[in-house]
Amino acid sequence: MLYNDGLDTSKSFESVDLLDMNIMKFFYNRLSFCYDLKFLRNYDDDKSFLLLDFTLLNWMLLLLLIISNFTCPLAFSCISPFYNTVAFTKGLSLTECGIVFAIFNFLGIFASPVIGAIIPKIGLKILLSSGMITISVGTLLFAITTKIQSRSWFFVVSLILRLIQSLGYSILSTSSFACVSRSFPDLTSTILGMIETFVGLGFTLGPFIGGLLYDAGGYYLPFTILGVILLICGILSIFLIKVDKEDSFIRIHYTFYYKLLKIPAVWIIMGSAISAGIVFQYHDVTLPEILKEFNLTSSQIGSFFLLMGVPYAILTPLYGFILDKYGGGSYFIISGSILSVVSFYCFGPAPFIPFKRNLATLIIMSIFEGISVGGLYIPCFSKSLKTLIKENDFPENLETSSLVSGIFGMCYSIGAVIGPSGGSFLVDQLDYEWSTFIYGTGMLIYLFIFIFFYCIPRNLRKNKVKNIEENLSTIANE
Repeated sequence: MLYNDGLDTSKSFESVDLLDMNIMKFFYNRLSFCYDLKFLRNYDDDKSFLLLDFTLLNWMLLLLLIISNFTCPLAFSCISPFYNTVAFTKGLSLTECGIVFAIFNFLGIFASPVIGAIIPKIGLKILLSSGMITISVGTLLFAITTKIQSRSWFFVVSLILRLIQSLGYSILSTSSFACVSRSFPDLTSTILGMIETFVGLGFTLGPFIGGLLYDAGGYYLPFTILGVILLICGILSIFLIKVDKEDSFIRIHYTFYYKLLKIPAVWIIMGSAISAGIVFQYHDVTLPEILKEFNLTSSQIGSFFLLMGVPYAILTPLYGFILDKYGGGSYFIISGSILSVVSFYCFGPAPFIPFKRNLATLIIMSIFEGISVGGLYIPCFSKSLKTLIKENDFPENLETSSLVSGIFGMCYSIGAVIGPSGGSFLVDQLDYEWSTFIYGTGMLIYLFIFIFFYCIPRNLRKNKVKNIEENLSTIANE
């Protein structure tokens, strides 16, 4: 149970609104708790853990996380340029192809919170290695799906193998976030930015490399090469990962898991993870079909995805550095939302946009989307974690990090399912222009929700608390 010295933790710092002795008691108990927590953890706020302080083990762990989080997106995004072509020969529709793409993230909706909850019990070492090995098995087996002649069985087996890949990636992704937050607590956003750079490169290079390998060696080659690399990473991780179970002396009570469900601020922040999933995954199915009207090959279509991923990969380390040093996550989320709205409206283009679709516009909007995803994705995890720890009395330990990791993975997966499945369905039922317009409007609605239900109320409460502190200071000086 979290130590609170008799303090009612259902009241957050921001809920104080009475200028009386209860306020004085509130500040006294808060300071007492912070002092005891600092003493128990022997934590020095003035000493930052810098990259220059890394040990060999720190560098090995970081390198492993980077390689594995780079290769996994390669494995499941490599099919974008050629899967539709193969699937159409088997008799699948565009909507069914969209389901195959979306199902990858569907399991993550349910798996990520469960994985986050069991990390403290099973340990990061077992989960990280098992995640890599699981996704490698699913990738290797995907190579044989081209031998299936039956339309129904091709569809079903594709779904099953994507689910296996999804389970492995859910384990790896959720465990990676928890591992970073515990191994590099003072550089969480920076390290996540570095890792997300390579995740972005994986998403970016996946279609490009997949198209090249498909043109060079056919359907088997992409899955075989990437599956073997992932298998090697999984085996090596067993020997390299030293971060495991954590016996924390500050235990979070199970009621805190339920308490998370009743904190609107966290869920509004997590909306940016849903938005990032939508933006990142929407084009996996629909964009290759749109680009075919310009007579592009599989390799050229794959290279087009570079335009989305390169800005994301380049800017995420900068985003992480700025967030760790200066803060300002809300500004990133707002700017990312605005860019995503503009790019969706212009991609179609939307019915009210007075120009027709052309390659130049698609190139520019792809770059905008790459920039927007970083602004939506990078601040979400650390901002949610800080909200729980600093404002809602959650302990700063592996359990809290794992809990946030699971919820974060779940929310991103929701967006990554809505993106390709809903997008392909709307293109089938309506057209590409209306599909992008609907998604752009959805992003605009989230932007308004974030501003009016998160940013503005928090600023008002901060000003209120500031006035209370000034009044307390005046009373103390009298």
